[in-house]
Amino acid sequence: MAYSRWSKECIWYTYYMVNYSTTKGGQLFDVCGVRTFKYEELLENLEGCLEACRKYADENHEKPCTKEQIKELKGYMQEFMEDVERDLELIAIEKLKKAPDLEVPLLISAYKSSRYEQCYCLRAKGEPIPDELFE
Repeated sequence: MAYSRWSKECIWYTYYMVNYSTTKGGQLFDVCGVRTFKYEELLENLEGCLEACRKYADENHEKPCTKEQIKELKGYMQEFMEDVERDLELIAIEKLKKAPDLEVPLLISAYKSSRYEQCYCLRAKGEPIPDELFE
């Protein structure tokens, strides 16, 4: 899902990058042509991530970044982090991992995904969920 696209007014093309991580920390935010950031990087050091983008843009564009452009990018990064925090699949998987005796689906009955299904089926059979499902 794109948060922004290149235009005359916007120098950033940003999006929630598809990946198969089942953790919040492993979710990816891409600033196209600049760098991909993990959710945990943004959470721990948002200002450092913004500085890395500013530096790249200053070195590779005709004009240096403005404060407004950095503020705009920060908004896209914050929107991505909010989306990760609200992701029902990630919330459900986190709860499944923490609740070994869980017998019923948590938050969702109609919402199904392959990662959630794998975790729920293993848990329902009484089998441990392999750590690689959470990487």
